[in-house]
Amino acid sequence: MAIGLGVLAVLVLAIVGYSLMNRGTDTENATNDSQREETNQSSETRGQYSGTLYSGKWYSNRSDDMTIELDSDGTYWATSWIERGKYYMTGTSTMVLEDEKGEKKEFQLQQRMGSTIMYRKEDDEEIFLYPNEEIKEKMEAEDAEQIESAENAVNQMWSDVLQKGKWEDVNAQRTFTLEFKEKEYIQTKIEGEEDKKEEVRYKYTIKSIVTEREGATFTLSRVDSNDKQDEITFKITEEGSKYILAGRTGTFMWHSYYEKKYEDVTLTQDGTTREDAPQKTTETTDENGNRVIITERDVTENDE
Repeated sequence: MAIGLGVLAVLVLAIVGYSLMNRGTDTENATNDSQREETNQSSETRGQYSGTLYSGKWYSNRSDDMTIELDSDGTYWATSWIERGKYYMTGTSTMVLEDEKGEKKEFQLQQRMGSTIMYRKEDDEEIFLYPNEEIKEKMEAEDAEQIESAENAVNQMWSDVLQKGKWEDVNAQRTFTLEFKEKEYIQTKIEGEEDKKEEVRYKYTIKSIVTEREGATFTLSRVDSNDKQDEITFKITEEGSKYILAGRTGTFMWHSYYEKKYEDVTLTQDGTTREDAPQKTTETTDENGNRVIITERDVTENDE
């Protein structure tokens, strides 16, 4: 009987010990799971992710040549414009710079020339951060070329409006016409019959075209048949289904107001009609990093 009681005591102690060990393990696991869940919830709530993949020195396009250093510990400092602070990602394409006062500046990540850059629009200023000076120089040169190309295309359009088709103003007594060739313009006044026709010719060059929301202002240098040279300024606007050319009194001989229908003008780019030009497809990204495909006419020839 003594032996039986001893065995029973050992079994009881073993069962109690095993139970206590399992309870401790379960408690520890529950604590770890709880901490892990709290950490995940905190991360999801804040929505902040490490951006140290982009650590290093970045160069801006600002007039003060600001540079910014993104350190590998998640902090940053800049030579100007913003105070030091921390940086992090929100989502996959937004970099946030948050200074020590909690003020934030968000940049969109974009792919240009095979490299990642950062972009932000603040008021009317577009701010870029480049990963090195070489990319900065290439992109600024490309942007300047695109701006110049866009300006040339707009100027070409208004040159077409000026030169293609004939400007007219007709009333019961007279007909006035104005026709611009490549280097010469001809102004005509017709009274009644065709035999009462007067005509003047001027050689001219376009000195400037200033585009505005409602039209364009031209400044021409002209020379008359007596080699007298002067400058004139007038404006072309769009109204309904027609173009209006108007200058101050005395800008042109006899009359300074003319009209031309839209269908009288075939708009071109660089002197080649859009209908005849081959197509060109360009792939780029928008300010949010989305892929954008642009198909346009590739115009390279000039009309004579």
